[in-house]
Amino acid sequence: MFYVPRFTKITSMDAPRGASVTASSSMRRVARTGCLLLGGLLSAAVSSAEPLTVAYAHRPGYADMIEGVPKGISIEIAYKAVQAAKLDVSWALMVQPRQMAMFQQSAPNFCAIGLFKTPERVAYAQFSHPYYRDRRFVVVASRAAGPELHRKPTFAQLLEDRRLELGLLDSLSYGSQIDEMLRARGGVTKVEGRIEQVFKMVASGRIDYTLASPEEVEPIMAMAGVTHEQVDILSYPDFPEGNLRYFICSKAVDKGVIKQLNKGIAALNIHLNE
Repeated sequence: MFYVPRFTKITSMDAPRGASVTASSSMRRVARTGCLLLGGLLSAAVSSAEPLTVAYAHRPGYADMIEGVPKGISIEIAYKAVQAAKLDVSWALMVQPRQMAMFQQSAPNFCAIGLFKTPERVAYAQFSHPYYRDRRFVVVASRAAGPELHRKPTFAQLLEDRRLELGLLDSLSYGSQIDEMLRARGGVTKVEGRIEQVFKMVASGRIDYTLASPEEVEPIMAMAGVTHEQVDILSYPDFPEGNLRYFICSKAVDKGVIKQLNKGIAALNIHLNE
């Protein structure tokens, strides 16, 4: 319940001459203060009732929204989890670098889907329980570089060959283990824009290879206009088990929201072999 001050009118008959003017001014100031207080409380109530913004990055095979319908393995599961959690959300298409900036700024009422949990991100964001596990990564290589890649028995040995150019979409994480291998190697070409652009660069031979999850390879190739005659797809025995995907939320988001998300994920009865 909001408290609204009540006022008593003072007239010249109830007070000495001139007191009515002073009292009237005082009442106006109190009234203005009460209105401001009430307005602030109402504003806060409206703000708290706003839907949670849930961002997703365009990733064919993983996350797309077509005419309001989620398309892709990650966003479809996340969408069901939100429904099971009975949360009012607003879905927002947003590139991943922008998402990261929002988390680092502790943006209120802001979450995103489908991201990996890394030590760096834990420092400035909070995570739900995982809701999906990827399959193991594959390498997508140009046809010209393919024969050389086939001669490498492991991914670690492939990374050692700096004659072969590795290109990756900027700001993506590939999980803690592969991220560490990439940092140790250095010299990775970072591509800004959309993942389709990376595949086009591989197909044209501008870069020799990139990394991708099997779930997204075919959808990305279709959107990029890349055919199997242009690229070679390889797997390596030392690729780690597929990464877990989570809801990631700003630290300004109430922990009760995270609990609701976790309940929604649990309701889907997903087994991820954690």
